[in-house]
Amino acid sequence: MRRNWLLHAGAGVCLPLLWSMQAGAAGFANADFSAAGVGVGNANVAGIADPSAASYNPSAAAWMDGFQLEGVVMNKSRNTSVRRGGFVIPNFGGTPDARSIHMTWMPHSSNFGMTAAFTTPFLANSQWSPALPGVSALSLKGRRLSVDLVYAISSTLAVSHGVDWYWFKASMDRGASTFSGEDKASFGAHIGVNWKFSPFWHAGFLLRSGAKASMKDNLNQSLALETPDEVKLGLSHDVGDAVRLELDADWSRWSKLKSMDVTKAGAVVQSSPVDLQDSFAIKSSATWYWRPNTTLRFGYGYETAANKKAALQPMIADLPGHRLSMGVGGRVMEVHMDLAYAYQFRTKTQAGGAFAGEYRDRDQTFALSISYDF
Repeated sequence: MRRNWLLHAGAGVCLPLLWSMQAGAAGFANADFSAAGVGVGNANVAGIADPSAASYNPSAAAWMDGFQLEGVVMNKSRNTSVRRGGFVIPNFGGTPDARSIHMTWMPHSSNFGMTAAFTTPFLANSQWSPALPGVSALSLKGRRLSVDLVYAISSTLAVSHGVDWYWFKASMDRGASTFSGEDKASFGAHIGVNWKFSPFWHAGFLLRSGAKASMKDNLNQSLALETPDEVKLGLSHDVGDAVRLELDADWSRWSKLKSMDVTKAGAVVQSSPVDLQDSFAIKSSATWYWRPNTTLRFGYGYETAANKKAALQPMIADLPGHRLSMGVGGRVMEVHMDLAYAYQFRTKTQAGGAFAGEYRDRDQTFALSISYDF
């Protein structure tokens, strides 16, 4: 009965994954790396216990024996618009889908292990109606390969250190000016800590540096991009053997990104100034180990925006808002499958500056993960 129920639940989420190809606007950062992560609203830096630890906090892999491999597919849709002078101006950009691969390896009777993750942490696709003049159309995808060495210092404390290798590809158009280029050699680094300071308490920490990319096209034009530094802190508590609760706080240093100008021979071809601020998020989650092979997940979070109200850049039209999520996981035919859905509703924002107006934004994410223990 349980297996049949999980298969029906899988079909119910897989169909939207295949059909929901209409997407709205574009965000910049993508914090979703697995269905288990989406299900708990990404509040898992302390209590993560599946292969996506390779993305969320590699040090947690110290408590996972053996070799595990996971594949993830996510479908994202978004709807963004601005009301100006009584008219609603839509953003026609379609949010790209995302894929992830995670691997964790912690040999038996060893204090050393490693993790690897291939993810898409940055996504954007902004195509505003011509009724909002002066905005560049932006399509951006940033992929990342992360490799970590994990060390269990003791039975309660583990650390990790890793490097990040980025591939960026972007196109930006404004009128007759076009750019399409890429950068395959941008690097960053990160460290993680997972501490079981009590039988029922875990603390987690992840610090990730940003990367500097310089994308170039065949017309000798370039687009410089600097991604934010990130800090994630989390505390989880196990209520008996059935429930795990977690509270996380995230900070991203978006103020590092000052402009997204396209230049050629030192001259600006497309001017796209951005005046961003650092963003914060508070996330909470509950994981219920309902049956031996079935897990239910729930999450809620609130995050601020990198855009400032006084100088909102529609090309990066993120707004502050709330996110609700839920997920289910279980073992089916010798593999572990997780399914999740998240809905984010952002606060209507009256922005000033060159692109003044009332901005609205909604988005949703469907995620499917399949993993196998070797």
